[in-house]
Amino acid sequence: MLELAQRLNAQGYALEKVDDRFSEDDSEAVLAFQKVHGLPRTGLPDARFWDVLAGSSRPTPAYGGGDHIEVDKTRQVLFLVRGGRVVLISHVSTGATGNTPVGTWHVYRKVIGFDWVLYYPLYFLRGFAIHGYPDVPAYPASHGCVRIPMWLAPRLFALNGYGTTVIVHS
Repeated sequence: MLELAQRLNAQGYALEKVDDRFSEDDSEAVLAFQKVHGLPRTGLPDARFWDVLAGSSRPTPAYGGGDHIEVDKTRQVLFLVRGGRVVLISHVSTGATGNTPVGTWHVYRKVIGFDWVLYYPLYFLRGFAIHGYPDVPAYPASHGCVRIPMWLAPRLFALNGYGTTVIVHS
């Protein structure tokens, strides 16, 4: 499992730690990879997964250069982009009814820890935020926010300040 973690980490997939244990973070990184590459969303590395991983490389952002966060509602993934390069990839769950707003926004409010049930939220429009949540299924399931894994929320929070551009697209 160390090889799996190392290869996913080398392409920017978010992991809590790179080790030889297949843990929740590894399953979430596999799920993000599956979403990016149009594979069945299982969170488990099967033979097809390994074949695609062998020939894959770090994805490129849909919205070019600079520093920003991209949320792809179709694939249900988040890209953290620095200097035009994807540096972190996470699977997400957006609005169950498709109501996560599409557009270009900016982080206007951050809360350390919990804000109601939102963990380390980065608010980007009205009450919409990117935040940690205990349940991040492979499909749209939120009330409109962008859910990310709990363990990743403090890290993403620390890497993004007020004014960070958030691009949500289909």
